[in-house]
Amino acid sequence: MKKTAVFFVIFLFLFNTQVFGQGNAPQMQNAIRKEIKEEVRESIKGIKEEARNEITEEKRLATPSGQAGQNIRSRILERIRKLYPKLLPAGLNQAEIKVISGNEITVTHESKEVKLLVTEKTVILKKYGGKALVSDLKVGHLVSARGTWQDSDNAVLELRILRDLSLQKRFATFWGKIKSLSEGKLVIETAKREDQAVLVKESTKIVNRAHKEIPFSELKEGHRVRVSGTWDSSLNQVEETRLIKDWSIAPVGESE
Repeated sequence: MKKTAVFFVIFLFLFNTQVFGQGNAPQMQNAIRKEIKEEVRESIKGIKEEARNEITEEKRLATPSGQAGQNIRSRILERIRKLYPKLLPAGLNQAEIKVISGNEITVTHESKEVKLLVTEKTVILKKYGGKALVSDLKVGHLVSARGTWQDSDNAVLELRILRDLSLQKRFATFWGKIKSLSEGKLVIETAKREDQAVLVKESTKIVNRAHKEIPFSELKEGHRVRVSGTWDSSLNQVEETRLIKDWSIAPVGESE
């Protein structure tokens, strides 16, 4: 199967070189894309068939049907990954960062050290999908990594996607009742989540229900508020608080 794929790619290269010089590039590009997709489909079909045949004997034994199905899926994925590594990139889940040295990150995964290589094509993400930088990563953070192994021992992985599961900050809005207040901070009791600490800075805008600005001193325990800002789910804390709207404070001239 692999030899067929290699010969097919060589043929396409030669065919591409001859024909594209004749001014028919757009039409031939579409044709070649179609042929490549067909070749990939046929290769995967063959891999699936081989995997099923090899596991037939296991299904006859005492292997539970669910486990047999899992074995078939894992074998199919492994063979597709070897034949087309860019379609199903390999990687790690729940690895802990031990060392960060420039664009090289050393992690431990299942008691084994693995080196992750960051390139110009690497995308680094926070847990909830926001983009991050290498400088945002810290020793002790848990990460998942996807990319291409650079050695047969799976000790060096060139990264395509790195997700830092410990960077759990995202923009969020909470509704709740003020439980306590202190200088530069308040705690609100929410209906669907745990209590949330809210950090109040000079840049934080505090308004009444008519959206008129009010001082922090007008906030009181028991007031109903809506809070928006950057939320750290691991700490249950709104850090970069943009807005606090107190719905319990009526505008001047309006009754409670």
